[in-house]
Amino acid sequence: MKTHSLVTKTFSVIFILLLSIFLTSCGDSDNRSDISYTSLTGMAVINEDNAVELALGAYFGGPFEDSYWAEQLGSIEFEPGTVTGNCGGSLTITVDELDTNGAFTGKAVFEKYCEDGLTISDIVNITGSANLNTLEINSMVMSFKQLSVSSVEGSVLMNGTINSQFGLGTLQQTMDYLIRDNASYKVYEIVNYQIDTEISPIGTVEITYTSGKYYHPDFGYVELESISPFIVYDGGYGADSGELLVKGNAFTKALLSVINSEDIKVEADTKGDGVYDFYWSSLD
Repeated sequence: MKTHSLVTKTFSVIFILLLSIFLTSCGDSDNRSDISYTSLTGMAVINEDNAVELALGAYFGGPFEDSYWAEQLGSIEFEPGTVTGNCGGSLTITVDELDTNGAFTGKAVFEKYCEDGLTISDIVNITGSANLNTLEINSMVMSFKQLSVSSVEGSVLMNGTINSQFGLGTLQQTMDYLIRDNASYKVYEIVNYQIDTEISPIGTVEITYTSGKYYHPDFGYVELESISPFIVYDGGYGADSGELLVKGNAFTKALLSVINSEDIKVEADTKGDGVYDFYWSSLD
């Protein structure tokens, strides 16, 4: 079955989206217990003390420390078979043949797979459907129950699903997952993140966060609203421009703006009066 390039494309996208948040954790435990979100469930009030943490966490999809925001992960290509990480371990991807309806299943098995200092363990299950004539993937769901990821900065444990719908030069994703920082044992939650990606013929990528909720255990949740797409130019790893509005309770909000591929700023309206009275930049 000619699914190699399709799985490669799909898994690379998901892998980058997942791992872009992992370098931000700060613990070294690998306790394999179940994770659940049992913290604050009300809408957060955005203030000068939490605006940056909430905005960066919502953007990157997980617990985030200011000093790590600029970490970028290069594209890692995968295809069915077994590969060895450049610092040890292995990753084995298997994909079953299409059935008569175009459905397929598969899995990615990480066995202490280490790439550029990042070690991953556990299994990602894959289900999807493809066009029987063109063998192009129409949809794919990737699920993980206790995905463990660690680096010198620490480790996290994840549980959730990512649903991907493919079109001509487009990718629509819905993300729902829990992520536990193994240092603090705090659990963060991503709920119904809707992310649309468009790839132009010249390779430029536009990423739009259309909706979603980010739950922070210390503050509650915030809602996402795209102001302008995040633009990644051909060959780049980080966005070069784009804006994301993070909305809190009592009309408070934070605006995250990408200045360039290495710099971000956050402005916040902490009084809910429509005026941005707080400012932070990675350049400062």
